[in-house]
Amino acid sequence: MVYKNGKFVYGSTRGDGLVGEDITNNLKTIKGIPLSLIGKNIPELLEVRGEVFIYKSDFENLNKNRIKKELVPFANPRNCAAGSLRQLDSKITSKRPLRIFCYGFASALFIYVFVNVAMVVGLLPIVGAPLPIMSYGGSSMLSIMLGLSIVMSCKI
Repeated sequence: MVYKNGKFVYGSTRGDGLVGEDITNNLKTIKGIPLSLIGKNIPELLEVRGEVFIYKSDFENLNKNRIKKELVPFANPRNCAAGSLRQLDSKITSKRPLRIFCYGFASALFIYVFVNVAMVVGLLPIVGAPLPIMSYGGSSMLSIMLGLSIVMSCKI
């Protein structure tokens, strides 16, 4: 997801590593993605990297409803999430129980240097991005606080 001056302007798939598909309108339907970042010192250009997924329970409920409507159920949550993002009609995407967790940042105007995952996780809520659901081994509150202090002391 690309933010310019704190506003979400573009989103794409990973694609082939160089070029991805434009999925901006579909990403805008996911409630966990802020359309505007909050906080001070947000870079002029910021790329937030993340992964879209569906909880297994939400996937099962989605398939139950599809079966009731005599529609073909989805094969698995991963393909359902990926296919939902590639829909041409964002109204269809908006009806899917998609979630996101963010795991990294990049910027053409500023390079964030993260010592460990805890630094990334510590910065996410500051700009309004959703936290990863999973637990990271070795990430302690101390390392998160240390990472935050390093990032927050940087001048952008």
